Amino acid sequence: VDNSYWNVGKVSDTSTTIADSSMSGEYVALGVTTENKAVVAWYSSDAQALYYKYQTATGWSNAEQIDDGFVGWYVDLVVDGANGVHIAYYDASNGDLKYAYVEDYTKPDEAKTMTVDSYLSSGTNISISVKKVGDDYVPYISSFMSSFNKTSYTVRTAWITDGSLLKTKTADELKGVDVND
Repeated sequence: VDNSYWNVGKVSDTSTTIADSSMSGEYVALGVTTENKAVVAWYSSDAQALYYKYQTATGWSNAEQIDDGFVGWYVDLVVDGANGVHIAYYDASNGDLKYAYVEDYTKPDEAKTMTVDSYLSSGTNISISVKKVGDDYVPYISSFMSSFNKTSYTVRTAWITDGSLLKTKTADELKGVDVND
């Protein structure tokens, strides 16, 4: 292997368990803040819910439930330049693509959660990124829609039209879908 362009090596001899077997699950996403603090979101298969933790000066925060009801599959997250955490995940009970925004990574109890796409079965194999537009960060969520497999509708992308709305509107005001999906 040619490692001339990569610094490959062991970072630490220690490891930390952030979720025991009763809280763990198949899907997990990790990000890092501008303060070099790790944040993690994961699906707990026992609780059938999405959980979140962040690194503190002395260890890890307590696990905070972000959403429940068989949600958190295919979770992905990104931390923006203002340390806001954008989390995209799948709601397996409804077949929906969901999104959570944690404006201050140390306050997951204030997360705004919403359904972004609920048309048929949408939201697996998720990827999320952000783009700075003016003073705000706009999340872009790409996902696979198995209902239209092998068509031009298989991969879908969703984004909020104005990133400032994430800070000024409630989750109920931001819901991306109506009664017609």
